[in-house]
Amino acid sequence: MTLVLLVSIAVRVAAVVWSVVLLRRLRDWRMGFVTALVALMTLRQVLTLVTEAPSWTLRSTATLTELPGLAVSVLTFLAVIALERILTARTRAEERLRLSEERYRTLVRGALYGIYRSTEAGTLVMVNPALARMLGYSHDDELVRLGEAGLYADPADRARLVEQYRERETVEGVEIRWRHKDGRPLVVRLSGRPVRGPNGAFEGFEMVVENVTERRQLERQLRQAQKMEAIGQLTGGVAHDFNNLLTVIMANAELVTGALQPDQGEARADLDELIAAARRGSTMVRKLLAFSRRELLTRRRLDLTKIAADAATMLRRILPEHIEIRAPESAPVWVEADPGAIEQMLINLATNARDAMPAGGVLEFTTGVAHLDEDTRAANPQLTPAPYARVAVRDTGVGMDDHTMAKVFEPFFTTKPPGMGTGLGMAMTFGLMQQHGGHVDVASERGIGTTVSLYFPIALDAASGPVLAQTTSQLTGRAETT
Repeated sequence: MTLVLLVSIAVRVAAVVWSVVLLRRLRDWRMGFVTALVALMTLRQVLTLVTEAPSWTLRSTATLTELPGLAVSVLTFLAVIALERILTARTRAEERLRLSEERYRTLVRGALYGIYRSTEAGTLVMVNPALARMLGYSHDDELVRLGEAGLYADPADRARLVEQYRERETVEGVEIRWRHKDGRPLVVRLSGRPVRGPNGAFEGFEMVVENVTERRQLERQLRQAQKMEAIGQLTGGVAHDFNNLLTVIMANAELVTGALQPDQGEARADLDELIAAARRGSTMVRKLLAFSRRELLTRRRLDLTKIAADAATMLRRILPEHIEIRAPESAPVWVEADPGAIEQMLINLATNARDAMPAGGVLEFTTGVAHLDEDTRAANPQLTPAPYARVAVRDTGVGMDDHTMAKVFEPFFTTKPPGMGTGLGMAMTFGLMQQHGGHVDVASERGIGTTVSLYFPIALDAASGPVLAQTTSQLTGRAETT
């Protein structure tokens, strides 16, 4: 057997073995078919050579005859090697693509912000778990079934968004109202881009969603606090100067009254009206000073539950019989406060409740210990994260709308007819609570009623009492003002 024959057989055997190895790694059936065909043809050649090998030793021309076959064997072997290299490169490219897709998928699914992709018709093609959690859904498949239009508080907003941004390249910081699974409105900020097809036509959106509801609420609360602070400073200065004028008027009026003769009854009556008007003005000044936190308070240790119960007893003799008054029944809650200021605030709140229930209803006082939530403390840095004594005044009246809610603590703002109220009751309550180092919270729903909660710092040596559920400062309306 010649050397050429041995080399030819060895090359063909190597090609067959390499082809078999490739077959186990191939995933593409077309490349697998070609490789299997090459392996079978090469194996047939090997078997033929082995079968005819004995006769090759008898022929001197065997070496020259086998040279073309050897060339074919070498080319076959090289073809298998080239196929293996192509396969290796393709496998590596597929692996890189798979890893890239996995990293992208992990990035999207692990993002803290909501991410989604939608079609022009509003079908949600992809949403990540963060978006599902943001909207209160347990799984992203629920959102996919809901569709993009179902996310909006007003579905028409989605049509306006498409119309506005379908020809643009990016969507940056668009704030819009969405809807939580439980029906609560959410303010979200959308950033992303319109998706376009090969011909440049609009096909949908790829968006990143940030829930900014709490941030906007805190900003509104901060603006309200800053506004009230500015109004308070202005009001305090005006009230102080006005009080000086009233003091002069009342003093001179009383001096003139004392100098009148008994037969000057008409002049005396006019002066009495002047003095009465000055006293009413003095009362208004005290309310303004209370709002601006300039009225002196006499604090002492007292039971907030007893104060509220006494106020309820007194109000039963004053308010109409068609209003049911419920006194607090909780354990004593001790605070360091001015009892006169608390009584005045409770009477103002009861007066508001009476006017909000012209056909009758329920006026309820409750007391206890409560904890202010994080949003309330963030908007009111002067509040400490300690338990607070809470007295709440709840009515079943007409409730308030958002417009009234935004102005409820402003001096001279009232929803009552002219001559029926000064608009200082809630302003005075706000100022007095600020002076006590506390907080006033108003929650109301149109047609349901209003609850005004006053939070006082608990007396240091008496922080015991019934612990109420965690309260929130998320207001839905505000009470009418006096």
